[in-house]
Amino acid sequence: MLNRDQFVTFILEEKESSTGPSRAKKKDSFLPEGLEGFDDEPDEPAGWGFDSEGSFARRLLEASGFGDAEFLSRSEVILGGDSAAPYLPERVFYWPRTPQRPYQTLLFELETPGTELLKKPVFRPVGRQEILEDALSRLVQMSLAGFERGGEKRTAAVKQGRQEETLCVVSALDDRDRSEKPCRLICLGTKSDRFDSLETFQIREEARRWERQLAVDHLERLYDRHFSKLAGSRWQDAFLTGTERDLARRLLAVCTDAQRTERKIQKSIVELLEEIAKSFGLRRKPGEERRLTAFDLPDDHDIGVDPEQREKKGGLNPFQGMTLRDERNRLLGYIVYCLDEKKDAAELRSYLERHNRFHNVLVIYPDGDYAMLELWQGTRKLEGKLRKQGARYEGEGLVVNLLSRFFVVSKAKVRNPAELAEELAFRARYLRRLALKQLEEEAKKGPLRSLYEAFKEALVHDQTESEFADAFSQTLTYSLLTARWAGADRLAESGDRFTRQTALKYLPEASPFLNELFKSSLDVKLSEKKGRFLWLVEDIADLLDRIDVRFVFGEGDQSGDQATDPVIHFYEPFLAAYDKELKNKRGVFYTPRPVVSYIVRSVDELLRTEFGLEDGLADTTTWGEMVRRHKDLKIPDGVPPNQAFVQILDPATGTGTFLVEVIEVIHKTMLAKWKAQGHSEKKIDSLWNEYVPKHLLTRLYG
Repeated sequence: MLNRDQFVTFILEEKESSTGPSRAKKKDSFLPEGLEGFDDEPDEPAGWGFDSEGSFARRLLEASGFGDAEFLSRSEVILGGDSAAPYLPERVFYWPRTPQRPYQTLLFELETPGTELLKKPVFRPVGRQEILEDALSRLVQMSLAGFERGGEKRTAAVKQGRQEETLCVVSALDDRDRSEKPCRLICLGTKSDRFDSLETFQIREEARRWERQLAVDHLERLYDRHFSKLAGSRWQDAFLTGTERDLARRLLAVCTDAQRTERKIQKSIVELLEEIAKSFGLRRKPGEERRLTAFDLPDDHDIGVDPEQREKKGGLNPFQGMTLRDERNRLLGYIVYCLDEKKDAAELRSYLERHNRFHNVLVIYPDGDYAMLELWQGTRKLEGKLRKQGARYEGEGLVVNLLSRFFVVSKAKVRNPAELAEELAFRARYLRRLALKQLEEEAKKGPLRSLYEAFKEALVHDQTESEFADAFSQTLTYSLLTARWAGADRLAESGDRFTRQTALKYLPEASPFLNELFKSSLDVKLSEKKGRFLWLVEDIADLLDRIDVRFVFGEGDQSGDQATDPVIHFYEPFLAAYDKELKNKRGVFYTPRPVVSYIVRSVDELLRTEFGLEDGLADTTTWGEMVRRHKDLKIPDGVPPNQAFVQILDPATGTGTFLVEVIEVIHKTMLAKWKAQGHSEKKIDSLWNEYVPKHLLTRLYG
């Protein structure tokens, strides 16, 4: 069995080939140490083409110590008339039992793309949601039953086995997202040998395309939770442990108890999530009683309710939400709602399906004999339910699988700057409301009030609380984006995750004002329980951590200006999504680089031709010198004769597009001049370092 590092390395560094995979071991092989013996590809039965897109699952299993697969026809494992047969490929990969693996393994790599599979009546998704994971789980269940069925009808040469002693793996091409290249989704499942229920988990090939630090964290947790446990007699613990099952049943008992309360349901779900956390390597620290900590959201938070309606009802949210963090203070469930009445869930659901933008919103509520769980990822809902019929329990495996999504980090579905602008603007608007509310509560004294007073003293003396809350929320949100973009390369090299705590070290050092403001904002001393907006700042950082910023501002950017730093050109769409009226009022419009370049270079040329300044914008000729050259020119009142004639002012700097272009033009001019004078590169560097503080920064204003 692969260890954790080998598992991660295999998935992230395995080579893809358009002509089919080769497992021949070479000197520069991608295979981790210990995976020697991957010789040439074994021969396949004549007439079976090899689908290079469908080889990932088999190579993963073989590399994990399962050994070479046997090539079988479908009829050797599933009888022709079986209900699963029409959906399965002709080729089946098979591994027999071994002392290390007391189960048989079947692998079906589907030729039918996921979107086509979902059109089949038996796999038709609920409502409009295309949940391929559920379809593959259903096919695993059908295949296990088909493999067990037949008994007497099979010959000794044909494979057959009990569902409880069989691992079934189904792999399909996930082509639901039309904006990305399809990748393989793998579903592994078996039937519990103790509880007569289907248990499954999934592995996504797409992780190999994510930024490395995100992919490594995702795969390590997946390995700890599931894959590492497939060896040995307790291999079914890879799906669900006995303790997890017991705690799921306890949750059902609490939800269906006539004396239930929201607090009792909260306590029960946290206990279950803590047990699941063990499987993800989230261990207790010495002296700590819990691995997870629950924090109540403020009573007036805006998740799950329309803010205007909330204000009309006294300003309080009727739903008490909580957030969960692990021992490293990372958000796990952004919002968890434990409801004691089914009718409340209907009201909450109505809002979430229209407005929710958060990744993990868990809703738990009783429904007759059921305990219902809804996991909302944006406006997409996944469901799980627990029920007891007599002595038989149903749904524990599905519910635990659902809750596992709290711990397996995944990439955010943000593909372009427009989508990112909407996501960040939503959170920034919310942050503005929370900051204003916090100021109102800190009427005379408090950490945010102190920051407000410092803001007025240093920047805008007559700034209102509302204006400060607006500036605070925008600056904090945009600073996190700046840090994420500026630190992308360093994050990739270090393997770190981007968090609120680490953001500061990735802000550009050349911007002391931004660094100081950001540090002051994050240093606001708010307790975890009373702080209104700290959880939201955590969420913004987590969202940025889970997006591929290079893709969003590269291939995903259809603005035609992909080469531009997004910190500069992204502010206009962000502000438009944040507050369009404010954007227009302030005249915030991003000027495309070609236009900026034309304007700046035109001014540079006019200074040369109309004023006789040889160096254009870079020229350091003083007013005194200009008056001597031009007798009809007078020095303006209050201007010293030794002041440079060319002064550069951008009265509406925004993100500094014009000033950046001015600096580039000046830099290019001076380099050409010094090269023509015969200076070495080292000397030119020295001259530029002298020029900047003496002749550039003294003339440049924004």
